Amino acid sequence: MKLEGGRRKVRGAKGPPSLQGRGRRREAVRVRSSSSFESGEGVSGRHTLPSGLELETKYAKGVAGDLPPSRGKASLIHLHGSYHACWCWDNFFAYFASRGYDCYACSFLGQGSSSIPDGEVAGTVASHALDVRHWISTIEGPKVLVAHSFGGLIAQKLVATSPLEDIAAVALLCSVPPSGNGAMSLRFLRRQPVSALQLAYAFVTRNFETNADVCRQFFFSESLPRSDLLLYQSRMRESCNLPLLDVRAVSEELPVVQKSSREFEAFVCGTAADKVVDLDGVRETAETFGVEPVVFKSIAHDVMLDAGWEEVAESILAFLEGIPT
Repeated sequence: MKLEGGRRKVRGAKGPPSLQGRGRRREAVRVRSSSSFESGEGVSGRHTLPSGLELETKYAKGVAGDLPPSRGKASLIHLHGSYHACWCWDNFFAYFASRGYDCYACSFLGQGSSSIPDGEVAGTVASHALDVRHWISTIEGPKVLVAHSFGGLIAQKLVATSPLEDIAAVALLCSVPPSGNGAMSLRFLRRQPVSALQLAYAFVTRNFETNADVCRQFFFSESLPRSDLLLYQSRMRESCNLPLLDVRAVSEELPVVQKSSREFEAFVCGTAADKVVDLDGVRETAETFGVEPVVFKSIAHDVMLDAGWEEVAESILAFLEGIPT
């Protein structure tokens, strides 16, 4: 039975039997990032992982957050994508905390002011999922993952193996699909070859960090005020101390989820204007989780920051309010 807001109680997704045998944690700390951001909405903190490495975290208490965890609303766990950090959820923190939801976010290792592990990349899909699992195990009560882009792939890995009582639902925003971005990249190359090559060049050279027009081209719409664009660009420039993932190696972990008998709530959305994740990828994710995707027309890839982010937040709120407590 389909429900409003792209939500449906589904038989969910299951990945490989265990996270434990995949993506071992790196033990050494090379140096801690000196990057820092304005606190925005929420209180900044740190979470220490078993390896001794630390995740940058942020928390905002919902206005009705004094209810006991078992009786209150689910906590929202926000997971960012590549070239971002927990700062990118400030709009959502303000919106959802004012509606009674406790909001949490972390920066993955190598991102924001989280510790920087040894190696050429910050981790694997599995290792990042393990880090999130360790962090959210300290948060009481039901949880909903709200994840964007490659953070969505990590969220899919997490929900595939976590107990139902730990994660009640997932909201995937412009998420990389379960099969990864390989087929998606080929589709972009076939349909929009110039834009696809520009995207590949931008991600390899990170020229979007210095060229505002390129930053807008792939992450934001023309409707976003230039002052906001420059602010977000400056934060993106300081967010990625190591690549979040080795995109070439991600294929070894795919697909991260498969259909199974696990029941939970799912929300999937994308946008027709996205130049990073196409609608075929959004539909693949939605089909995996047994839901109809919510598709926005003119909002760009960064749906939590771009002009019109409120429309996205309202759709997620409608989904959240329909989740059984």
